Parts: sequence; structure tokens; C-alpha cells
Amino acid sequence: MLVTKACDKYVATKNASFHQGRLLQSIQNSSCHKGRLLHYFPPEPIELNSLADAADISNGINNGNSPTPSTPKPPTSNSNKEDDGGKSNKDKEKEEDWCGWHTDHGSLTGLTSAMYMHGDKAVPNPDPQAGLYIRARQGGDVTQAPIPADQIAYQMGEAMQVMSGGLLRATPHYVKAPGKNKTGGVSRNTLAIFMQPRWDEVMDMPEGGLPQARIGVGQWLPDITFGDFAERTVAGYYHAKA
Repeated sequence: MLVTKACDKYVATKNASFHQGRLLQSIQNSSCHKGRLLHYFPPEPIELNSLADAADISNGINNGNSPTPSTPKPPTSNSNKEDDGGKSNKDKEKEEDWCGWHTDHGSLTGLTSAMYMHGDKAVPNPDPQAGLYIRARQGGDVTQAPIPADQIAYQMGEAMQVMSGGLLRATPHYVKAPGKNKTGGVSRNTLAIFMQPRWDEVMDMPEGGLPQARIGVGQWLPDITFGDFAERTVAGYYHAKA
């Protein structure tokens, strides 16, 4: 609730017509929040050249170490420059993601630190470049966003973007998987708390907000309820993949 109060305060300082407390009330009055354990299966097994390669990876995990240490180099999603593999950075990013680029459609998403598992044993991240990445609202810069084990991170969702009149923006994010030569059969797990309005709450924009065309949430319509908004969002994802 402290995060939502800060959001309310910020929007009120930018828009005199905004009713401070609107965002907090939307979350407080809702019984539609949900928690999900997000489990990302290990990438497809790699073909090892020798038993020695397999032993190196297995020993690294069993000793609590990353199989192949490397220096993190966040991907540049807005670059299509060809690399020495004959594929663009964007294509390689798509091949190696655990979860592709998207924004959540609720109000706020709370995320715990990721836990990497090899079978039933917790292990370090096998690839320092793997994990959560977010994209800046301006400029499109991509940044890796590791969450410390004793902290919780929050991401904005599209409902917050609409109900703030566009002053708050949903967080574009994706989860990068380890390189296939570094995975060692490791999965990723994190707990996500999705906070959102009541199913029947009307997602109205405050007076003085951005015009609909500039809100940047295509499935939103004036006087739409959050339930209808969510259904349009899900239908849009499936239609896009069809």
C-alpha cells in the first residue's frame, strides 16, 4: 500500500484534477488480487561434446557455483545489428527468453527474488546474463533488474497507466533464459503478486489526463470495466499468436 500511496501522491502533484487516493482505493476495495508461483522450465538440453563437458557442468552446480562464469552484458533489444552468429541480437534474444517482452495488465505486480533450482536443490543462477530485464519509458534502454533475496520489487501495470491518466506507465519486461551451453538443467522460480481492480470497476481516466490516443494502452476503451479490459487483453495476446 505504501507504493500505491506514493503513486497517488505523484499523480496528484502533476494533475490538479486528480483525486488523490483513487489508486489506493482501487486496490484496497478489490478482492481480485492473486499470487502465482512462476516456474520457468530449464531450456532444452544441450548436446555435450564429451563426458568431460557433462562432468564440468554437473560439478559446478553440485559445488554451488555457476557452471560457466561470465560478465553480464544486458541485451540491447532495440538493436538489430548482425553479430558473428549470423543472427540479429533481437532474434537471439527471442530464442533465449523464458518469457517474452510484455506489460502486465493489472495495477501493480510484486515480485520476489528468483530462486534457481537443479532438481530439488537451490543453486546459483547458472548464467549472470539470465534473469529479469526491463525497458526504460524513454529512450528504450534495456536494463537487467536483479532483485535481492531480502527485497520485493514492484512493476507498474496497464490499469495503473490508464487510471493515472498516462502519468504512470506500465513496465515492459521480459525474462532471459541462460545460454543453452550454461543451463545445466536449471529452472527458475519466483512468486508474483498481481494486484488489480475489482472485476466490475470502471477504468475511468482522471480529468486532465492524456488523450486516449496517447495513453498507449490499445485495448482500453472509455467506460470499460477491468473485467472486460482483462478479457480484451488476453484475447489480443492469443489473436496475435494465432
